[in-house]
Amino acid sequence: MKYPVVIHKDENSDYGVTFPDLPGCFSSVLVLKLSDFSMVEPAPASPGHR
Repeated sequence: MKYPVVIHKDENSDYGVTFPDLPGCFSSVLVLKLSDFSMVEPAPASPGHR
């Protein structure tokens, strides 16, 4: 299953990654490598995710 991601970065911060289709599911990384996203499956960690 594939999910869209939103990648954002403020000045002097890490990259933030959110999943609009999975409320409450987010991550942050210091160095963004797009290859990291090819094998990632989000865990059902958000409340209400079934």
